[in-house]
Amino acid sequence: MAPALTEAAPVTPHVLASKPVSKAIFPDGYKTSGQHAPVYDLIRPYDKFPKEITGQTVWKAEDYRKNPERWTHAFSDEEIAELGAAADAYIASGKPLTAISKDLFPLPKLASFFGAVRNEIVNGKGFILFKGVPVQEWSLQKSATAYMGLGAYFGYFVSQNGRGHVLGHVKDLGEDPTQKDRVRIYRTNAKQYFHTDGADLVGLLCIAKALEGGESDIVSTHHVFNTLQKERPDVVQTLVTPNWYFDRKGEVSEGQEQWYRSAIVFMENDANGRVWARFDPNNVTSLARFNSGPDAKIPPLSEEQKEALKVFEETCTRLALHMILDPGDIQLITNTHVFHARTAYKDYPPGSVDEQGRPRVRRHLMRLWLAVPEDEGGFKLPFHDSNEKKRGGIQSSGTPYPFFADEPQRPLLFINRGRALMADTKNGIVKPRLTTRSRLGCETCRARKVRCDERPGRCYNCERLGLSCAPSGRSVSGEAVTPQQTPDLNGASGLKRKRTYRSCTECRGSKTRCSGHKPICARCNDKSLQCRYEDDSEPAWKQRVAHSSTVSEKQSPSIESGLADSELTPESRPSPSKRPDATPVGNLGLASPGLTHTPTTSIIDDLHWLIAPHLPDHGRARVLVERYFANVHHLRCFAFLHKPSFLQKLDSDSSRNHDGNPLLHIVCALGALFYAVEYETSRNTILHINPLDAGKQWAHHAQNLILARLDRISVENLMAAVLLHDYEIRMGHYSNAFMLSAITARMAQALQINLEHSTDVLCREGGNAPSASVKESRRRLMWCCYITDSLVGSGIDQLTLIDEDDIKVQLPCNERNFVLEEPCITETLEEGQMLKFLPVEVLPTYPQDCMGMTAFYIRHIAMRRKVLKYIKHLDTAKMPWFPDSEFAQLDRELRHWYDTLPANLQFTPTTLYIRQETSQVGALCALHYAYHQTMCDLYRVGAPGLYKLRAPFDFPPEQGEFLSHLQSTLFDHARSLATIMAEALRHGPHAIADSWLPTILYDSCKIMLYYLTQLVDPAAESSKVLLAETIPHVQNNVKALQIMRSMYADAAPLSKAANAMVEKVGIEISNATRNPNFIQEDPYSNNEADDHDTAGSAPGTPAQSAPDYILNPLSIYRLARKSIPEKHAPETMPQPAVSTTPSFIRPSPARSVPSGLPYSVPNNARDESHLAPELRSDAMPQSDQINFDELQSLFTSDPTGWTWQPAETAVGSRNESSGLPPWESQALEVGLDAWLPTFSLEPQG
Repeated sequence: MAPALTEAAPVTPHVLASKPVSKAIFPDGYKTSGQHAPVYDLIRPYDKFPKEITGQTVWKAEDYRKNPERWTHAFSDEEIAELGAAADAYIASGKPLTAISKDLFPLPKLASFFGAVRNEIVNGKGFILFKGVPVQEWSLQKSATAYMGLGAYFGYFVSQNGRGHVLGHVKDLGEDPTQKDRVRIYRTNAKQYFHTDGADLVGLLCIAKALEGGESDIVSTHHVFNTLQKERPDVVQTLVTPNWYFDRKGEVSEGQEQWYRSAIVFMENDANGRVWARFDPNNVTSLARFNSGPDAKIPPLSEEQKEALKVFEETCTRLALHMILDPGDIQLITNTHVFHARTAYKDYPPGSVDEQGRPRVRRHLMRLWLAVPEDEGGFKLPFHDSNEKKRGGIQSSGTPYPFFADEPQRPLLFINRGRALMADTKNGIVKPRLTTRSRLGCETCRARKVRCDERPGRCYNCERLGLSCAPSGRSVSGEAVTPQQTPDLNGASGLKRKRTYRSCTECRGSKTRCSGHKPICARCNDKSLQCRYEDDSEPAWKQRVAHSSTVSEKQSPSIESGLADSELTPESRPSPSKRPDATPVGNLGLASPGLTHTPTTSIIDDLHWLIAPHLPDHGRARVLVERYFANVHHLRCFAFLHKPSFLQKLDSDSSRNHDGNPLLHIVCALGALFYAVEYETSRNTILHINPLDAGKQWAHHAQNLILARLDRISVENLMAAVLLHDYEIRMGHYSNAFMLSAITARMAQALQINLEHSTDVLCREGGNAPSASVKESRRRLMWCCYITDSLVGSGIDQLTLIDEDDIKVQLPCNERNFVLEEPCITETLEEGQMLKFLPVEVLPTYPQDCMGMTAFYIRHIAMRRKVLKYIKHLDTAKMPWFPDSEFAQLDRELRHWYDTLPANLQFTPTTLYIRQETSQVGALCALHYAYHQTMCDLYRVGAPGLYKLRAPFDFPPEQGEFLSHLQSTLFDHARSLATIMAEALRHGPHAIADSWLPTILYDSCKIMLYYLTQLVDPAAESSKVLLAETIPHVQNNVKALQIMRSMYADAAPLSKAANAMVEKVGIEISNATRNPNFIQEDPYSNNEADDHDTAGSAPGTPAQSAPDYILNPLSIYRLARKSIPEKHAPETMPQPAVSTTPSFIRPSPARSVPSGLPYSVPNNARDESHLAPELRSDAMPQSDQINFDELQSLFTSDPTGWTWQPAETAVGSRNESSGLPPWESQALEVGLDAWLPTFSLEPQG
């Protein structure tokens, strides 16, 4: 049993100066004291604490937020000169950095100023921000020396880890922040919650900022204390009680336990009675290994303590002052009465370069922990070391201090401005080693995005790898040089090739090095093997070299003259898309052929193996599997396959026959589709096969296997069925997709994957229990079935087979934990909730830290499900302008979801490039497409004519402003969809891989044009300006649909329809009229003769129709019905008035319209000269216009909004719907023919 909370943990005795301390550790002869348990007799109880603290230590964020001069000091040039001179003198002395003191680092003018600042930090508000240290001009050695010299005027350096490092380096070392018991959070890029460090003061010098995030928040401990005393005194009482256990995280001295017991908030035990705190939540919540299970040694967190942690963090967040550190800033904070936190951040991807081609510096802060002992003004602490000079800190050994704290094993510490600093471990001195930093580098290294040493003739990288070393665009004579012109410079004759960028299938299969020679490599030649290369394409960096050479040959005079980008005029400056290191737009078919490498027909691969009836050999199959994981795996919740396990099994079974494996067949089919698309777009050429035919026979074989083995219900077959469903959507086989959705739902129910496999979520039980990845895979598969069912059902109860209340599994974890098979606990579908059966001691404090993109996507789908259901019940809904209406509640929920997305899921250029590194751009785009599309679905209530709502709201005149808000918001979200697509196109085919996109883009075009032609006055100049600004968005959508023709069956007709709408809008605007048939002629709508039931059904009456008439024409249900013979005309209903806005109300005249140039039909709407030839309209393959009633999509939602319930009989439903349900056969229809005269469907004469 775990010991009681009141039982004291063992306390290691601490004897002051019990043994001589080696002066080798610190030249001043003092060793860091370290972490200790308190003297419990000196801890004061809650009733001794004040009810309120007063004085200058109690400050509010609003006191300083608008007055940064009160807490910021910008160093003057004179002060910087004094700091720099002292640093140079100290470096010249040869003394180690640990020896710095005020005496050895004299600052005559700054000393008195620093003394006043020190008093303000220790006894006053507790923080300051210095600005202006020239870290970008000084070397790192000089910056560190000046920083430590400054720190010596505020306190004594103490060790920050068990190895004795006193200068910490705060940067992301790639460690897992969820492993709290082993990882220090400052070595990751994760969010740091409000805490204090293990010393009196903490200093941070910013060397380089992150790409995004990593910002600071601070809060007055005493202000938090006062607030909690008023709002939650019970929490204060919990915080001051010494029953909290703190994790030493393995940094222990001999004889110490792995933890110690203490309080969080203390009070001095003397007349001063100052309140102070010492706390890090990560050291409190990381003790599961000691406080759970049968061998627990300490008690787990109580419910009161968990509540205290939650309230404490929420209070600190509410009261905090936000602070951004720029390079050269020094933040000094007291830990006694100021808490601090850090936002999560995203760094520059490894190998990224700036606009000048120089490597970017990743986020880097230098940290100091400084001790202020009691006899020098520090707080009186109830610890044994309160009077020690170097109290606090972390000390578990006598390890000497290495300069680069987190990478002591590296002799090369850092490279900065042409000087590499080497560590002299003997004398503790950092010495500069002369070298040269790469300014431009050879074209090969630049294309590979690696650092080049610029060695004349041939750089080291190219020599090591046996690559052609192309100088940086010019020879010694100043002439442009291409890689083909450099064989003599390389001097590579006789050099053994060490690496090839393409291996043959035989060498790759045997995992041996391939020489890369063609048509037969050296190994295959020696062993008389059949040598075959699966892909003759060049890697991206190789193409970038060729591209860069082509550009250099065609450079303008200003570029040839050596001007940097900053010196070019806006007209001559290269656009980002033309940079060699940017993702070429040409890869998507949008760039000029002059900027794209187009191979001749003779070197184009024979891709007919993609349409063969049987799977290819192992080598090619593995390539297709990789394409699947790169393009499809991360979308929505398809990431249920554990990639390492799947590839391991594929490789181990390479010699087996896979004809009976439906999962591999459908994975290869999807991979083949994107293999063909990428092959086509990367070469900017037309293939000899239709990319939509790639893998088609494999998918058909997978379907045959699934249907033939419906009695063999297994997780693997369910995975295959789910992926087959998505494939059929892409191919336009909507009836198949509709039936497969039912199969997947029933198989999921039969397998009971809606329940956790066992209560052992953290996989701590032994035996033959499934691994963490197997359990997580089951969860993801269940959520994928839920998403499929939700989108097929579109809010119709009868079409929905999975109830979210029946899903009792937690949300998917992040991809890292899944791949590494690290079990964790996440939240359930309901925000803030976890699995009910989990014991409280294993519940994490912050479960969202383990949740990835998929979890947030699932929560959005659940909200979308409610939105679609609401749209179908408008006749019973409250008026949307009421604050308590269903509309208002859904709007708040959606906006809350969007506003609370983590920084790494927000749609920013930074996040896009970060996600590009993990092939997750498509998933990120899909997340944001879903949000904006759902907002369009919700706000359609303001445009009943657009979707022909069956029970539209009547907006009285006094609600004109609200109606205008609905319509403008609808337009804004449609335009946001187009903006996201424009950005996605820059990142390659995988960014537009979601099969929802074609219909989303078409809807975006329709909404934007409808708004401009029907909801605002098209004759007004402001409307003309807005139209001129919006047409490029529409045109970009049309281009995207054209690109997608190779990926989705419905993209071609949708692009034609969208283009036709643009042309029609141009005619209408020139006539300055409103065309009431703008939407009636929409290809989505049913254009059959309206001569069967002129009366229709009145809105608001009990629904008697089938789902067809409340679902979007592109919903899978309606499209699936098209393959079933129908005998009767569709249901008709009264059309709305010519004006889509009730006659008694017009949009508010106060609506703002963006200003711009005077309107004319945009030239770029017609001019196609900027497009590649194959994308111009005259080059488009002319295919027959398909019937848009036959277009299907799983995702676009109901355009009518009318509630549907099944009729009493099939004939009754037919009477209203004029059609068969999708599950009704033709035989049944024939059988009912005899009944039809009784229920005459023909209009009576």
